[in-house]
Amino acid sequence: MNLYYKKPILRKVIKIPNETLLVAWLRFINDSRPNVKSYTKRDLIKFDLTNTGVIQPHQITSLGCLIEEYVNKGALVEILIKKKTSTGKFITGTMFAKFWKKHFDRNICLAGGLKNIIPIWKYSKEKIDAYANLILAFYSAHAIKGKDLTPLRLTVVEALNNIDDHSNSSVGGFIYTQYYPNSHELIISICDFGIGIPKKVQAFYKSNSLGKISDTDALKKAMELNFTTGSMPYNGSAPKPVE
Repeated sequence: MNLYYKKPILRKVIKIPNETLLVAWLRFINDSRPNVKSYTKRDLIKFDLTNTGVIQPHQITSLGCLIEEYVNKGALVEILIKKKTSTGKFITGTMFAKFWKKHFDRNICLAGGLKNIIPIWKYSKEKIDAYANLILAFYSAHAIKGKDLTPLRLTVVEALNNIDDHSNSSVGGFIYTQYYPNSHELIISICDFGIGIPKKVQAFYKSNSLGKISDTDALKKAMELNFTTGSMPYNGSAPKPVE
C-alpha cells in the first residue's frame, strides 16, 4: 500500500516564541533543528505561530531555513497562524504561510513586491541577478525615491554569491527585505545554515599550515580586502571564469 495516501502522523509541534532578543531567538532556532537523519512522507511537523508577536526580518529568514531543513529531511510541514491577528495577516500577506505548500511558485517574488516588502525567497544561483535587479527597481520606485541604489544591488549580489561560494549550507539560503517608512530604514536579512565565517577561515588556516586563529581574529581576517579562503572566487579579486 502506498503510504503517501495515509493520514500524516504528527511528530512534533514547534511553538514559535514571542522573542525579540536576537541571541535568544538564534538559540531557539539552533535548539529546534531536526535531530534525526530523515523523516518519511507521513511525518508531520507543525510550526505554531499562533502566539507570536511582531515578526522581524531576521526571524523570517532564519525560520525559513529551519523549516527548509525539515523539508529536506522528508517531513511534511504545516504553519499554524491566527488569520485575523496582525501577525497572521502579515504571515499570509508576505506569502510565508504558502511557501512550503505543494506546487507553490517559490520565485513568485520576482514578479514584484507588496507595498514596502519583497517576500521571502530561497535564492538560486541562476536568478541572483534577476532578484538584485528587482530590489533596485522596486525600492527605487516604491520606497527610496531619488536615490542611487546601485550599491544596494551590488551588495545583495555579493551576499547571495557568498552563500554559494563559501557557506556549504545544506538548505541553501533565504533573503527577505522590508522598508520601514516611519524610520526610513531598509532591512535586508539573509540567512543560511552554513559553516560560518570563523570556522571557514580557521579551516583555511589549518589546511595551509598557518597555525590557529581565534573566532574574533578570523572574522577580522575575513573583512580584509582581497582575502579569500580559496573557494569559487566570484566575489574576490580574481575574474569570474568564462564557461
